[in-house]
Amino acid sequence: MKTRWERYCELRNADNWLLRNPRKSDLLAIVGALVVFAASQVLRVAVEWTARILDVPEDFVLDLLWASVCFALFFVLLRNERAE
Repeated sequence: MKTRWERYCELRNADNWLLRNPRKSDLLAIVGALVVFAASQVLRVAVEWTARILDVPEDFVLDLLWASVCFALFFVLLRNERAE
């Protein structure tokens, strides 16, 4: 189990690596943007299919999705708060 200081040092090393390698940093940003874009497209198609299968509006499916995400985050944060 790593201490907070060790985790902080690892984060600082990652920051320094990105600062020393601007081309790799740009490439990492582009790859990250592509991953986010691909995830959004998959989510859009999944919402369309789900709305078509359940015969409900797409906004309703999106509302259910966001409600479930908020519900899950609430319990994750609650669990983390209890662990400390």
